[in-house]
Amino acid sequence: MATPRKPPVNKGGRPRFRATTAMRQRVEMMSAGGMTQSQMASVIGCDIDTLAKHFRVEIDTGPANRRKEALELLWASARKGNVSAQKAVYAIAEREAATHAIENAETNILNAEAEIAATPPKIGKKEQRQIDAETAGVGSEWGDDLHMGLAN
Repeated sequence: MATPRKPPVNKGGRPRFRATTAMRQRVEMMSAGGMTQSQMASVIGCDIDTLAKHFRVEIDTGPANRRKEALELLWASARKGNVSAQKAVYAIAEREAATHAIENAETNILNAEAEIAATPPKIGKKEQRQIDAETAGVGSEWGDDLHMGLAN
């Protein structure tokens, strides 16, 4: 004889939030569109903390994914011969090349500044003579004999 099933236990409280694929796509689209997390949470119908917990990947990568999709569509259209799309692809490539050139220039400037900061300052003849006089005899058999004012 089979044992009777126990009725499900009602734990009470609010049911656990479950993110659906449609919600994820919507959050990714809203993130790419520049909406704030507060606005996205309002549209989805959850708290900001819940949004951040369940949709962190979509919030972080949404803009890049949507930009990638748009570029793929633009590229496909340009390959099919759409002149406007070809011009847009060319303009994007030029802008990115300029951005990389600026980033490289900034890196070169930072490296040059670090190199300048790392080099010791140049000293004049008088300062060099003073340093030489203070360190004369160090590491030789003369030792401290060359230092004035030291009594033996």
